[in-house]
Amino acid sequence: MNYILSILKILRPLNIMLSLISAITAAFLIGELESPLLPYAIITILSYCGGANILNDILDIHIDKINRPERILPSGKLKIVEAIFIMITLFIIGIISSTYILAIGKNISLFIVLPLLILYTPILKKIPFIGNLVIGIIIGIVFIFIEGALLNNIVHMWTPFLLATILSTIRELSKDAEDVIGDSIYNFQTFPKKFGLISTLWLLRFLSIMLCLYAIFPWIDGHYSIIYLVLLITGIIIPLFYNIFYILNKQSIYSDYSIVSKNLKGITIVGIFVILST
Repeated sequence: MNYILSILKILRPLNIMLSLISAITAAFLIGELESPLLPYAIITILSYCGGANILNDILDIHIDKINRPERILPSGKLKIVEAIFIMITLFIIGIISSTYILAIGKNISLFIVLPLLILYTPILKKIPFIGNLVIGIIIGIVFIFIEGALLNNIVHMWTPFLLATILSTIRELSKDAEDVIGDSIYNFQTFPKKFGLISTLWLLRFLSIMLCLYAIFPWIDGHYSIIYLVLLITGIIIPLFYNIFYILNKQSIYSDYSIVSKNLKGITIVGIFVILST
């Protein structure tokens, strides 16, 4: 039983659940919830998500021994060999299932998402801000992937993609600020490590303002309803500004960024409902 729980934990079920909800939301918005291709698209997403989470934990095990020793691999609850086997199996399942969806979705899966997932931890994560942006894109791309997989075009999901990408990038940047100590020991040149917490704070504030301005435009243009605007302001803008402009300040330390990172995960979940209200 403990072994099964360890496997479930290393897959990060909350992240997988968010990916699943995003996929179903995208299918709902384009009117394709009953598409026979949707199960294959979802299997691709969930398999990639689980495989990527394990890959990240395998490559980051030395850092997690400092930053998060309670995780499955650093704590010894699961052997690395076992984790590698599960990871490879998941990636194979994802690749196979992607061959059953339409061409645009398949191309996004095989030639954009899969390479980014594989290259993220060993290469892209170490490039200041680029690593954060890549994770944001991977999370946001679920929306355009679903449209491409089910309709073979990308027309309607650009706004959800950009909103999810920017919000996820903000959260990833906060997580890097939280992990500066462990990253410093292994010389990971994340943005907070290279430029410091003050510069990170200003970048977070800039991205937050950009997100909020962009998010309001669809309502101004008449594409989204007043319900969307109300949920946007109460569910995303106010909580986001409270975290980035009030909780975080020039005197903030790593633990403050940890709090904000956890809060941003909740804001991300609310963001799904905001997108649904469109």
